Amino acid sequence: MVSYGERIARQRARTKAQRDEEAAQKEQAPRTRRAPSTPTVNLYPMRDESYDAMPGIDWSRASTTSISSELVTRLLDIDEAPLGHVLNMPAGTGKTAVAVKTIGTLQEQSGGHLRVALIIPPGILKKNGWQKTITSWNEAHPDNQIDPVIIDTPTRFTRMLEDKQSLVQVAKALGTDPRHSLIVIDEVHGYKSPTSKRSKHLQKLNHVRRLGLTATPLSTNIPIETGAYLIFGSYYRNKTHYMDATGLGRRVGYRPGELLVYDNNGRISTALWPEYKEVSRQRREMFHVPDVKLELADMPNVDSELIQLPYDADLESDISSLGDAYNKRMFDSATDFCLAVIERINHDETRLDKLIELVKKHDNEQPLVFYQHSSVRDAIMARLDTEGIGYQEISGRTQIEDVDFDDSSKVMIIQYQAGSEGIELKKSKATVFFENQTSPLILQQTRGRNVRMGSTGDVSHYYLLANTWFDDKVFTRVEQNEELTQEILEEIALEAAGADKK
Repeated sequence: MVSYGERIARQRARTKAQRDEEAAQKEQAPRTRRAPSTPTVNLYPMRDESYDAMPGIDWSRASTTSISSELVTRLLDIDEAPLGHVLNMPAGTGKTAVAVKTIGTLQEQSGGHLRVALIIPPGILKKNGWQKTITSWNEAHPDNQIDPVIIDTPTRFTRMLEDKQSLVQVAKALGTDPRHSLIVIDEVHGYKSPTSKRSKHLQKLNHVRRLGLTATPLSTNIPIETGAYLIFGSYYRNKTHYMDATGLGRRVGYRPGELLVYDNNGRISTALWPEYKEVSRQRREMFHVPDVKLELADMPNVDSELIQLPYDADLESDISSLGDAYNKRMFDSATDFCLAVIERINHDETRLDKLIELVKKHDNEQPLVFYQHSSVRDAIMARLDTEGIGYQEISGRTQIEDVDFDDSSKVMIIQYQAGSEGIELKKSKATVFFENQTSPLILQQTRGRNVRMGSTGDVSHYYLLANTWFDDKVFTRVEQNEELTQEILEEIALEAAGADKK
């Protein structure tokens, strides 16, 4: 009799063989490569169409005014302070309104039109939240109208800076005087790799003031990520300059990415890296991390519940069976094996039963269901179809403009990566973290999708935890703020199944 693990391994092998054959056929088709064209620079895009004003914004709000005033002071001091600053505020607490008020105040104090480039992730841009917020400002300030020069995505903006012709257009549009220009980058943590194309090409505009917005600035590689922000702030020209000037370049280990600056507890040691004191001071100087006074009437109350699913002998047996199949070398790789473990845990009927129970409990409250892998999504959708429950999807395969955010009657199935930034679901009153996330940074962002300023009432967050080694270790280590790489996940899966580490 074929065991569960052997059956799954064979199924995955057949699926992979079919994919490889289809890919080979595509490779055989002739391809013609086109020379990259100069990207179009859409100047003053808000002049082309009108937007409804974002409702509920109080431009005299005390917290918005005080935070914006501090940013204005920092951005005006271009002689002594860095050209780039970062506003670090929790998700949903009004960063966009603060940034727009900052733009308006800077423009008023400069005595002329402020040339602003807004760089916004596509998911946020498509919802027109920035345009609506600016429209609200313009309606309230008829004598101080904000008219951005550029509103575009990081990918397109990078292409503009990469191409010589469009770079000239962008530079001309922003001008040469830093007192009359500003680049605002929403979700600036997308620039925290100093060697990425985004960061490198942004350095071509080092004469322009910059304001970055983020709720989650740093994750795991603090020395390198800090360097990216300090380059953004114009303390250093590039990564090479940062590594040399801070002595970090002399503390590189033999393994890829290894930095010899950590003590035995995994903390950065100033004894091992004395220059870190100055690096930390510079980071504090360019980061504005305000105390956010939340007016409770404008924020929902959050009730978080960890639901520990009952022990399932069949689940444990199947995971062990997958380990036996792996030991027999029936899986293509440890990655393939790990995915099989994840599928078994998240396809479990007990887990899906609990999901249906929670979704029905929050009927007509637009419950959000988060997943990571497409096979898990398919299992969720199949079960909702069986129950006759309607749903919408937000993932890499869907278009944001096709989503009805006002439809509270349907479940919103969201892939973590697609829904972790810029998606506001103020009508939602519940979130089910169905598949446990492996990144504390992404998890923190997704928690804020229905906990936003302007929301009211109570919001329930549910975390599902199977009574098995893999699910427990993933959840626990992420709660301890550990970023789990694919290698770590594979190691946990092998331990869970009692498989041999090869």
